Amino acid sequence: MDSKGLFIWTTLSSRQSTHLIVNVTGLPRPGVTTDAEFINLRGEAIFNGRLHAHSTQFGVYYLDAFTPPEGHFYAKIIGVDEHNFKFQRLSPSTVCSRVVRQLPIVLMPKHTEVMLFHSVSLTCAVQSSIPYTVAWYKGNDEHLSGPLYFEHSETITWTIPTVTHSDAGYYKCSVNSQAGNVSGQTYLEIREPPLHVSSPKVYTFPEHTPAYVDCTHDEPSMATITWQRRGEPLHNTDHIRIFPNGTLLINRISKSDEGPYVCNVLTSRGRALADITVLVIQRPRVHVSPRVIDFARNQDFTIRCDVQGQDVVAVQWYFNGRPIVPGQHQLTVFRAEKQNEGRYECRAENAAGSTSDAANAQLRVFIFVNYVIAVSDVRICG
Repeated sequence: MDSKGLFIWTTLSSRQSTHLIVNVTGLPRPGVTTDAEFINLRGEAIFNGRLHAHSTQFGVYYLDAFTPPEGHFYAKIIGVDEHNFKFQRLSPSTVCSRVVRQLPIVLMPKHTEVMLFHSVSLTCAVQSSIPYTVAWYKGNDEHLSGPLYFEHSETITWTIPTVTHSDAGYYKCSVNSQAGNVSGQTYLEIREPPLHVSSPKVYTFPEHTPAYVDCTHDEPSMATITWQRRGEPLHNTDHIRIFPNGTLLINRISKSDEGPYVCNVLTSRGRALADITVLVIQRPRVHVSPRVIDFARNQDFTIRCDVQGQDVVAVQWYFNGRPIVPGQHQLTVFRAEKQNEGRYECRAENAAGSTSDAANAQLRVFIFVNYVIAVSDVRICG
């Protein structure tokens, strides 16, 4: 082998993948170039890669894609000549990878939604190979924070702990670098939760009492509340009144007022409906039998108490106004005496009130009369 030439064509960019092509001359077959190394200015090997022979051009070799080191370095090739002797050649001058100052890339969603009074974090994803600073703005000129310094790609956030209506609008993430300035923006939309009516679905009232039916909602501002029954709107009358806060009053409610009602709530957030059922409880109906008891001394007698009505909570017996036996629908007096005479009252109670019925018991007195029959002048005719 008389001579070997080394020619290197490179496009080297720091932190970016690139390629190396080597053209070796004066190396006859079967000589071959096998490896490439990069040597820094201190003579230290900082990179090693396997060279591949070009499929059609003899003497041309290439290195797979790699990320070049920063700064100046020498390129060295290693191989075996036609006599099977190992050789190596060093580039006569250093190679320097240049830093390509590309403009950073800013990624932000165009639109961001958040519920009123919730927290939100606006995100600004920056992709950059060079240092940069980030500042946040609302609209075009309201400065929020920054500039903050970053050296690498990063996701920067701007957090609003409690969102109000005044926080709505455009937010800009402004990125400043030596390659230039770029920005991204997002529009923050404030959403309100759906209007919710939280009133009880069923109200129960005793008959002939004032009935207050509430229509409770979660709207802090003013709301317009109307009521309907059987598809017809309700208005203030002697029997019905609607208060400014939406509460419905039914004076001396009766069974005819029982049934479904609809509460309509209208606010700036929209409209909500609530179906409310009104139930009316009447006082129990009580009937005792028999109502009159005549008893003989040492005789047993029984009084029944039939009770009809909703949600009866108590049945109580009274004797001459004094409570005796609770919770039974039948009262029996055994071996009755004179002191058992009097009024026996059965009283039933529910949420609407109490009702009673009574029986009177009295001792039956037997009067014995002696009759004397005088018999005179009796004739027996045969």
